[in-house]
Amino acid sequence: MGVFSMADSDAAKGGSGAGKVRLDDIVARVIADPASAQGATLLTGFIGKGDADGRIRIYPDISFGWWYDVAEDDVLHSVPLSPESSPLGGS
Repeated sequence: MGVFSMADSDAAKGGSGAGKVRLDDIVARVIADPASAQGATLLTGFIGKGDADGRIRIYPDISFGWWYDVAEDDVLHSVPLSPESSPLGGS
């Protein structure tokens, strides 16, 4: 993660580079203002109730042997996984 620069890119040579790079929609949904972006962590797994109101648990695998406890308000974006990528579901 971090800042990447490509010295031989069109932008570095004074060109705009417009149309050569496809921007991912999820970035705009998670980071509305790139100038004030803070770190975000991508978690994938199965979402269940947490141990307190306003909290959820994200289980990274189907064993449910370990999890992340997360405040619901800290979730920036959530999408269900497609059946093709995860036949058992998950987000």
